[in-house]
Amino acid sequence: TEIYTLSLHDALPIWTVACLALSLPGLLVFIVYEGKRGQSALVERSLFAKPVFIAGLVAGLALSAGLVGLTFVVGVHLQVGLGFTPLRAGLALALWALGIAAGSVLAGKYGARRGRRVLRLGLLVMVAGLAAQIVTLHQAGTGLTGWDLAPALLVTGVGTGLAVTPFFDLVLADVGKHELGSASGTVNAAQQLGGAIGVAGLATVYFALLARHGATGAAERVMLLALGLL
Repeated sequence: TEIYTLSLHDALPIWTVACLALSLPGLLVFIVYEGKRGQSALVERSLFAKPVFIAGLVAGLALSAGLVGLTFVVGVHLQVGLGFTPLRAGLALALWALGIAAGSVLAGKYGARRGRRVLRLGLLVMVAGLAAQIVTLHQAGTGLTGWDLAPALLVTGVGTGLAVTPFFDLVLADVGKHELGSASGTVNAAQQLGGAIGVAGLATVYFALLARHGATGAAERVMLLALGLL
């Protein structure tokens, strides 16, 4: 991965530094440009006057940062830290995906009437699954197998599916019809941004702790950090 490759060098490549330096000016240019477009703006400015929508953006960004970053780090830990082959690591993580599918089906069935309750239940189940992952890592150490992690990954996946499925409906509930397209795109962009931040941030923490605390210790601490984001 790029994160792992960059971690092997003492200095960042010039293109990386340039992209980071240009990101903030680029955002400011986009904001100014959108402000001049009026009703034809890509992002409706009226959305940012809605507290529920703003809270949803922040929550979606944090949730994506924790989930996407954690998924990435678990996969890296299994391969770099414990010596799993890519195929073996992928098969282990498949239980997470299976749980997400099952949770999404359940949320689709009950979420229309009990959206907020389903989301809260999903978060609780997700946190319980993540806590189980931490306990499993601590107990198994470097002898960890995919079967050891399977129950915790499955529970985490079910919680993820339960929480994420009704999320969009709740965030967009206070949005007008003329704002729906802009709102859904903005929420999606926030989730993509959160995922990128999560992968970069949690992976950096993992590799920074790897030499001092070992593979298992680094993974446990990253999971605790991700737990805080959720």
